[in-house]
Amino acid sequence: DLFFLVEGTHAMQQDFGRHPSGFMGVMEALRAWARDAPWAASTTDTGYRMGLALYGAPSAASVPANQDIIGNGGNFMNANAQFNEAVSFFENFITSYALNGTTANHLNGGLKAAVNMFNTGSASRKRVLVILGASPFTDGAKSSTAIGPVINELEGMG
Repeated sequence: DLFFLVEGTHAMQQDFGRHPSGFMGVMEALRAWARDAPWAASTTDTGYRMGLALYGAPSAASVPANQDIIGNGGNFMNANAQFNEAVSFFENFITSYALNGTTANHLNGGLKAAVNMFNTGSASRKRVLVILGASPFTDGAKSSTAIGPVINELEGMG
């Protein structure tokens, strides 16, 4: 199971080389990579099941449950068409999400979203978390926002 956390801050909407938006460049790369990925239709099949969320604002953003993209919004996607729909959803959502975080870049909510997503999968599947971003994290050391305990929880999941 592969879970992508993509930074959704204002900084990611700036120019990144040839892309007028770093966020759109990352989404383009994910879409291209997923096109050729071996997908797993179920938790027992080999191949990838993928999830995707944004981090940056105090709360992570994942595909809402009322979207028909991936069933209840919390499940891993198991087909390229579903993944493309989720990418498109975030490409349209990025402007409003980036405004929620002002200049902060919170990773804690995204890591918690990864924990929740991995808990919905099978314990026998390998779990991979990929974090794609460009800004330093600003979570701080308060117990409610510290990222260390959440990273420890993720590492304990295998």
